[in-house]
Amino acid sequence: MARLKYQVRLSKEERDSLEGMIRRGKDSARILCRARILLKADANVSETAIAEAVEVVPATVERVRTVL
Repeated sequence: MARLKYQVRLSKEERDSLEGMIRRGKDSARILCRARILLKADANVSETAIAEAVEVVPATVERVRTVL
């Protein structure tokens, strides 16, 4: 497995905030998709597995990782 250039490490507050956003479901689909990507990336799930789970292309997962 290739070493990732951008590691995602969320604090407990950040994780709780993202999980709350997903539970409420009031934000746009784009924001909720990014929240799911970040939570899975924080759990050390591979980019391809995240892409399949969230139904996006791997490039999207990589792009979301770089923004954080």
